[in-house]
Amino acid sequence: MAAKYASYAKAVKDLLQKPYSFDNKVELKTKAANGTTFTSDVTVADKDGSAKATVQVAGRRGAFSVDKVVVSTDKKVTGEFTFSDVAKGTDVQVKFTDGSRAAGVDTTANVVAEYRNAEYGAYTADFSVLDGIKADIAGVFKYREFLFGANAKVNTTLLADKPVAGAKTPVAAAAGPVAFGDVGFLLGYTTPDFTLTAQTKKIIDSVDVGLTHTASPSLTAGFLATVPLAKDGKPAFTIGGAYKVDADTTVYAAADEAAKVSFAYKQRLNSVATVTVSTQIATASLGSDDHKFGLTLSLTN
Repeated sequence: MAAKYASYAKAVKDLLQKPYSFDNKVELKTKAANGTTFTSDVTVADKDGSAKATVQVAGRRGAFSVDKVVVSTDKKVTGEFTFSDVAKGTDVQVKFTDGSRAAGVDTTANVVAEYRNAEYGAYTADFSVLDGIKADIAGVFKYREFLFGANAKVNTTLLADKPVAGAKTPVAAAAGPVAFGDVGFLLGYTTPDFTLTAQTKKIIDSVDVGLTHTASPSLTAGFLATVPLAKDGKPAFTIGGAYKVDADTTVYAAADEAAKVSFAYKQRLNSVATVTVSTQIATASLGSDDHKFGLTLSLTN
């Protein structure tokens, strides 16, 4: 069965980017008897030494799940809730973000419908409902090992408030223009241990080429490149992978087009504690202050 459109780009980015954290962070995760998970963390940023803390709650009750409710010290609240199998093969998700506009946090509200079928692929429609109706529609069709996908953003002022001359308050618009933007396509080839995709963000902007390969149970390699289609665009790439030394130890490595080499060492100390050490070396300027270092301690109960 095909995964949803955004999953293919996320998989290779998770391999090449997610393991590395160049801040100092302590994370505490605990699970209640009813299955509810509580996660809290405190992060001290590498760049300016500023601190940030978040608290996250997640849990499931039958077909309803709280994917996450996150409250952070940057005056931001995020929530995601899923209703599974509201129709055959269809899940509905409700997402919101709220916070202080003075802190640069936008208020958003989205309803996402996701349909999956072994024969017809995976399709999603993400509707933003605060400022008119805006939709991000995407789909992936899988034929044997081949993938064919597309996505497009649809903007309309339908149901949006608009100012009217002489009126004290805006009135709801009965209709409005419809515009299509950010049309993209995906072509790919996938097997249980190998995935190669070419995906556009904007049809005339650039193409992202991603590859992941599970060479063995211990070794996973990946490659991600951005190929610009515009004349003034700059190509970018990252290559790397993960090697599982044993059940408690994993080593990650990556290098990009700017000659920045990143390493991460993840060690499970015991049943409760895991520590991850990350470093990035700017090999093109060894005498500079562009090098980075980070330490993450995760405590799970």
